[in-house]
Amino acid sequence: MAFDLYAEHDAALRQMRQTHFDWFQAQGVGGHAFVDAGLFGADSVSFEGACYEPTPYGEPAIIQPVIEHDEIVDLLAWSPKQPDRMATRLDYAAVLNLDAVSYADWHKTPLVVHATALDWLRASCNGAVVIDMQRAWAQLHGVSEVATTDHELATKLRAILRRPWPAPTVSVARKAAAA
Repeated sequence: MAFDLYAEHDAALRQMRQTHFDWFQAQGVGGHAFVDAGLFGADSVSFEGACYEPTPYGEPAIIQPVIEHDEIVDLLAWSPKQPDRMATRLDYAAVLNLDAVSYADWHKTPLVVHATALDWLRASCNGAVVIDMQRAWAQLHGVSEVATTDHELATKLRAILRRPWPAPTVSVARKAAAA
């Protein structure tokens, strides 16, 4: 089944009301975060494991795009009542804001990882959010340092970033002498 992420994102944007913006402001989210986060919306969803399904009888959720290389690659839904409850539409995205991960990897600077998308928005969209701990290693393994203010998140990140196997030795084989 094909999903039109842009159409679903647009539908969520149309669901935003002043009460949503007031709630975000009360949570400490500045107005610039709405644009920096790629414009987010609201919808009713059913959280089903790692994925969510839009449904008129679901629970309220904030819907925000997961953007990579200026394209929406997935949508993230999270509960305003329980911001650590997150799911994606396609189960594609493991990390929100891969640009921050790439920057930290390339420049060898600490990557700030937030526990929730709400925390990330409060921080003016600086840093990243791990959506799927099981798959995040592939995106985070090259970063030299990860910083967080959440002790539980730090414990989880240490566990996934620890290499339980030794790295292989890489060598250049000598060419055999011509006989």
